[in-house]
Amino acid sequence: MSDCYFPSKKLFLKLIIYFLTSIISCLGVCFEAKAVSESDAAKLERGEIITKSLTPQLKGNEKGAEAQVLIQATPEKVWKVIDDQEKLVKIIPKFKKIKVLEKTENYQKVYNALKVCPFLPTLKYTVLIDEREKYRRIRYNKIDGCFSKLYGSWELEPYKGNTILKYRLIFDLGFHIPSFIRSNGFNKDLPEIMNAIKNATENN
Repeated sequence: MSDCYFPSKKLFLKLIIYFLTSIISCLGVCFEAKAVSESDAAKLERGEIITKSLTPQLKGNEKGAEAQVLIQATPEKVWKVIDDQEKLVKIIPKFKKIKVLEKTENYQKVYNALKVCPFLPTLKYTVLIDEREKYRRIRYNKIDGCFSKLYGSWELEPYKGNTILKYRLIFDLGFHIPSFIRSNGFNKDLPEIMNAIKNATENN
């Protein structure tokens, strides 16, 4: 009788799935490590906040931007700050009210009242927040109220024991906004938001 052992078909399939999962996980780590360029990493380490307009690559009347900041804290600690929706009103002054309407393990339905600038009325809307990718990504999408479209994400990337936080915002108000107001919002408000989150996390 041969001493060779041949696994059952079911066990063999489990082994294949295990090895494929391991390879995919490894590739995911490699991709995450390369997500930030060396030049951007150097800027972030100097304390700079990197902003970028997304509008040229969007369709129709959509406008958008993203910002990145390096926070001296773990993704878990950063997550606790951005996940506590009702406390964000104390961190980000332009939010006049934030109220959690519903909350489950993976989702939140949240009402927001946002004052973008003195020239516009207070924008009131409700978003559905998707938190299934815990400590990695929070996605949000408008489901009621102002804005023809509003969606985006918070992304948390581990970096040398700390966290690179990326915020992405894409919207269509449904009416025209003068370009100087949009530019001021992207150039001033986004860095202020990222600095506020950074300070709230590091000083907590």
